[in-house]
Amino acid sequence: MAITRIGGANAISGTIPVSVGGTGVTTSANLANTGNLVKISTATLSGDQSAEFDLDSTFEHFLFRMSKLHASADTDAFKVDFSLTSDTDYGGATITYAVVRDFQSESSGNTASNINNFSTGTLGNVGFINSTSADDDHAVEGTFEIYNPSSTTFTKKFRGELLSVSGGNNVMKQSLFGDIRNTTAVDKVKFFMESGNFASGKITQYGIKI
Repeated sequence: MAITRIGGANAISGTIPVSVGGTGVTTSANLANTGNLVKISTATLSGDQSAEFDLDSTFEHFLFRMSKLHASADTDAFKVDFSLTSDTDYGGATITYAVVRDFQSESSGNTASNINNFSTGTLGNVGFINSTSADDDHAVEGTFEIYNPSSTTFTKKFRGELLSVSGGNNVMKQSLFGDIRNTTAVDKVKFFMESGNFASGKITQYGIKI
């Protein structure tokens, strides 16, 4: 029995849904309405101390992908900060957070974990990594997320996962979670090195519409 193959273009009128491999949705605005991950912007870093991104009410959920972030200075700290719409210098956010750091020592082969870089609701930034290796073959990889930053009703939740190598050559995992204890909207997020720069790397911002 012969089988007749029907082409998609002949069988379906209009555009084919993205969920089944179609290409009808092509703009960021339309993609945002499908629940897909929408790429907003990429910061390509080379000798920059920080990368800043705008947050607005277009998306309820923002995800940042850190790729091959290479520090210029050994043992430098990698941090995150938030700007409220009511401040201009990143000084107004009240942050409660903790970083759970799991690591394996390359020198001894032992594993250990500890809780570090915690805040109980003071003003300040978030210490994501205490000590980053600047060796030529070491880089930071991972993700950071913030939820409902434009809300003026609720406080804002954030979390992150990073993999790195410390200044002491330990393989590190940083698991970050926290809460911005303000009902004022958060309109910017900044990733930065405490004293040195990002020698190279990329941070890409994505939006997710719920």
